[in-house]
Amino acid sequence: MALKSAPVHCASKFSWHGTHGTAELSDLGPGRRWGRFLAAVPSPGFVLHSPKTGRNVVFFLSDTAEDCEGEVTCWTFGSSDGRFLVTVYNDLTV
Repeated sequence: MALKSAPVHCASKFSWHGTHGTAELSDLGPGRRWGRFLAAVPSPGFVLHSPKTGRNVVFFLSDTAEDCEGEVTCWTFGSSDGRFLVTVYNDLTV
């Protein structure tokens, strides 16, 4: 059951190395970058859309890394099919 629409991002905003994509938080634009959108899944996530294939892939939060001061440095998301990982680096911390 859907809670609300999932944020959708373009896969071309990520740098891809095989099945692992990386991007900076600011690359995803302003607003809600991810959120909880499925009642059955407690983890927040988003959808990546591939302009090459037209395919949409759902990603859910799998890990968060923090520095010694407790600031989030990056978030890692795994695809719902288990084939892809993406890491979003927090470039907005001051």
